[in-house]
Amino acid sequence: MTRVIVTCFSICVSLFIPVAMGGYYMLGDATPSDVLTGFCAEGQYFSPTTGKNGCCVEPDANGHVTGCAKPHIRTAVVIARVCMFICVSCSYGIITFVCRTCICDFIMGPGKDFTRAGYHIATIAYVASTIVVAIFVQDLSIPAEFSGIIIVVICIFFPGVLKMKCADTAMDRFIGIALMVFAVGCTGVCLFCAIHNVVSRS
Repeated sequence: MTRVIVTCFSICVSLFIPVAMGGYYMLGDATPSDVLTGFCAEGQYFSPTTGKNGCCVEPDANGHVTGCAKPHIRTAVVIARVCMFICVSCSYGIITFVCRTCICDFIMGPGKDFTRAGYHIATIAYVASTIVVAIFVQDLSIPAEFSGIIIVVICIFFPGVLKMKCADTAMDRFIGIALMVFAVGCTGVCLFCAIHNVVSRS
């Protein structure tokens, strides 16, 4: 169990931290909610205060910015979007199954299943709600911040609980408790930062 947890967290840290640090190092405070829109053409830079949701701008000879620059599609961004599309498409069915199961447990109670009609209604309602959100929510920064907090709980707190429940030694129990405490601490910090960002934008 310990080896599995350490391996999973090591892979996640080695992949996510460099990408996050690289993106923020490049864009800083101007990092948009859709980070791919911040990769502007040469001679341009992303301005979060220009346009509706920010855009790439190109200063003139005097250094003045008059508005959004002409959109320029970079090959690296296209490749990244295609990869994200493939990843989301492959995982959407799994996420739908999990969400539908949670809805069933909440409405019907644990261990009970929907009828055939309820199964179809729950699936259609979930898919339709995700489509509506995708159409009308253009700024993903706030939902992403709060969903990130939930991910922290799922990815760190629950493994800690399992580790503590399945512990055979005092060290295993200590590791489980440490993971739970770390998750609670990260959740508090992330929640404070998310609320601060929401208040500062209002």
